[in-house]
Amino acid sequence: MLDMRPMFGFALALLAACATWAQEAPPIDAPSALHGGELRALPAQRLVGERPHPPASVARGETIVGFPFAFNRTAVLSEDVAIRNRYVKGVLAQAGSPGFFAGLLRQDGTGAIGEVWCFLNKPDSDPSKIACLMTAGEESTYIPGNPYVLVGKVQKRDAVLHGTKPRFEEKPVAIPGDLRLEYRFDSWTSDYAEIEELAGGSRVMLRPLRRQPDGRALLKTLAGDFWLAPVAGDPARADVSPAAP
Repeated sequence: MLDMRPMFGFALALLAACATWAQEAPPIDAPSALHGGELRALPAQRLVGERPHPPASVARGETIVGFPFAFNRTAVLSEDVAIRNRYVKGVLAQAGSPGFFAGLLRQDGTGAIGEVWCFLNKPDSDPSKIACLMTAGEESTYIPGNPYVLVGKVQKRDAVLHGTKPRFEEKPVAIPGDLRLEYRFDSWTSDYAEIEELAGGSRVMLRPLRRQPDGRALLKTLAGDFWLAPVAGDPARADVSPAAP
């Protein structure tokens, strides 16, 4: 098995750049966890258990809503995903590794659209060691970032590694790890409510939600939709209420 630690250092640097891009990206009002950035597809995830009840009001840094989730499509890798690189040899994901469908992404520049599948190199469930691969034709591209929530497009310059096409058997399989989504209130601006999105205990991005004419903002999640309203005299708080189905 290839020692991925040097490459993960490079991948983390790219991830930091991606996080900066995400914070500066044009606001979107739909949850990326549902449809992998801008491409709408069948939901990759589903809520586990009952819908949570949010607090009536939150301050900066407090949780609006958090809940466990499961993946709708899972699989077991049938053969190793070998690295296709002139200078780097090894395996991106091992045969027998459990995995999940994370969504669809489009590669900027080429316009290629591919499914993203993420595989755990068993028995390790550390999200930083999950290999997420976008398939296009007979090749796959390693996708850095939080494996539980896809954000935006894949920039061609961010393609760290390429591998063979993942071949797997799609079937129900347990996915270990902290499968939980969380949304925290951050701040109000004149046009947006800023929400911190976390998945698997790690920050995904600071998500701007556009304010409505009445000043409120709508947060859409797997567990339902929630209205955030400014609190008079306290710009560091937001009142929370469930939106009508």
